[in-house]
Amino acid sequence: MPKTNIRYIMSLIAAIFAINAPGWTVNKYPYHGKSVSYTYGADDEVQRYKYNGKELDRLLGLDWYDYGARMYDPILCRWNRPDPLADDYLNVSPYVYCLNNPIKLIDIDGLKPGDFFRTADEAAIDFGLYYNDNSIREGVEYGSSIFKVMNNKGEIGYTYTIANRGNKDVVISSKAPWGFKTVATTHTHGRSTANDSKSFYDNYYSGMRDKKHYILPPHKLKKVKTLDTDIGNANIDKIDSYLASPNGELQKYNHRTGKIKVLSNEMPSDPNDPDRQNSISPFFEKDKSMFLDIKDFPSFNQYLMTP
Repeated sequence: MPKTNIRYIMSLIAAIFAINAPGWTVNKYPYHGKSVSYTYGADDEVQRYKYNGKELDRLLGLDWYDYGARMYDPILCRWNRPDPLADDYLNVSPYVYCLNNPIKLIDIDGLKPGDFFRTADEAAIDFGLYYNDNSIREGVEYGSSIFKVMNNKGEIGYTYTIANRGNKDVVISSKAPWGFKTVATTHTHGRSTANDSKSFYDNYYSGMRDKKHYILPPHKLKKVKTLDTDIGNANIDKIDSYLASPNGELQKYNHRTGKIKVLSNEMPSDPNDPDRQNSISPFFEKDKSMFLDIKDFPSFNQYLMTP
């Protein structure tokens, strides 16, 4: 019997076993669709978050991935509804996934600096998703300003600036356009230094510890006025501060209450951080061409100034 026929029969037998063994095998395709041989197994009960860290919704057998704003169908390799930013990409189908190039590209939520967000928290979370991987890979800090805007529908929202790139210890956040009200700053802390000879508190705001390195309580944090520290600058400027840390957290410091809150633990994270909160790799974007190019810089002229 020819070898090709032997291989065909062996693959056919393997497929038959796969069909009759729930969860036994999963054949992955570039768009992360599951083969017809895949059936519901114990792994889906334990770990529902799969491709890009998104939840696989198996309701009614549709097997869609939940990206929040839209559901992704890996069989059709398309979104289930048009891209809300389709007007910015007139040469691309509003249903296409990652420009039809899932090997090189990923789509976390389809947003970037300059986009419209309902809340400052949402803008800060998107900043962390967009910049924290770059920050960890390069070992430098990135910083932006979040400011209030009004879109062409008269809706009040927020957006953030193209980030300044600092060094491993400090960054001066890029400023909002003239006339717009800055409500917060947001920045990253680079990669983890926990295993370096000179380690720092990378997963914490600077300025939140006393001289003995004890963390200050909220009522004392509100009084910190030390220049060139995260907490001190926020208090002096009387605006909130967001931090995307190497362990994968997005934190918010409220300058009015002195409290620090973790808004998300789903930022790209440093594999070398001992306090790592997730397994989201910072190494997806290996091609420099994927970084925001000058031709992609957003124009804030689309927004109206707000009080």
